[in-house]
Amino acid sequence: MENQENENKSLENKLSNSEKKLRKLYDKRDALNEEAMFLRNERNSLNDRRRAVVSSVRKLKDTRSAEMDDLKKRRDEAVLSHRIQRDKLHAMVQVHKRKREGHTRSMKSSRDDHEGRNSRDKNRDPLTEINILNMEIQALSMQYETTALSQKRELETMDRIKDLKRQIEELERELPGHQRKQMEHEKQIIQRESVREEHEFAHSNVMQLSQKAQFFHDLYVKENGKFKDKMDGIYKKYQDEIDQKEKELTHLSREADRRHKEFMDKKERADKFHKRAMAHRGDVLLLREERDAIEQKMKAMIDEQNKLVSDALDGDEKQEEAANKALEFLKKGGKISL
Repeated sequence: MENQENENKSLENKLSNSEKKLRKLYDKRDALNEEAMFLRNERNSLNDRRRAVVSSVRKLKDTRSAEMDDLKKRRDEAVLSHRIQRDKLHAMVQVHKRKREGHTRSMKSSRDDHEGRNSRDKNRDPLTEINILNMEIQALSMQYETTALSQKRELETMDRIKDLKRQIEELERELPGHQRKQMEHEKQIIQRESVREEHEFAHSNVMQLSQKAQFFHDLYVKENGKFKDKMDGIYKKYQDEIDQKEKELTHLSREADRRHKEFMDKKERADKFHKRAMAHRGDVLLLREERDAIEQKMKAMIDEQNKLVSDALDGDEKQEEAANKALEFLKKGGKISL
């Protein structure tokens, strides 16, 4: 019986220590789970804030796009008339340029034909040639005064004018006795003069139309520049705020990722303690079963002894004494069961 009591005490101590260890494992697991839940809530809160910022950035971009589109529409309406006028004038300039070039070729062809006839005709009319040379001088002078020429081209034009004047001086010395075909020469002069006037008219139109086209082009550029400045201002105003929010997004994403990593780490550690607790719980249950079996066995032994004592003792005093001894016996066994 004494060995049974010692074995029971040892088992109770072992069971008590195992239950304490199991409780510690439970407490550690629960503490880690609580920390994990706190980190999860923080992570979710950060993600909610991040989604709110993303939505805010999207709204800012949509608002900026709407304002930019409206401004572009107003710009196109404002500069449309200037662009149409400019393009129309440019087209007219090209038409008059082609007319001027045609007159220039006609004048050159007429001059070349006259020079060819002079080279074949020894009895040429000096007066007609003087008139032709004067016309050429006038044409070159007009070109020199109205057309932007390179320095090389200007020198060539001046040399040509000097050469023509020298030829005129030589022809003037041949004038006496050379007045034949005057009517024909005058007719040619009139024709060349008409061509020259048409050339000058076309050139004048080119210059005037070019100036008008430039005027409308300058208006177009100026108006377009005003809208560009406004668009740049709108873009910068929204972009500064978007940049700040994107920085906030970067911070929130980084913090949310960090909280998630810490959450997963806590959760993993809690799972490990849970597995250890479940494994140790099996040991505790086995000890409890062993303890219960011993207690059942001891109870059966005590009940048997009580029956023997009850049968053997007569009288109330002896029964009471036997009961007190039984009680002491039970106390020593660590279990009271009467």
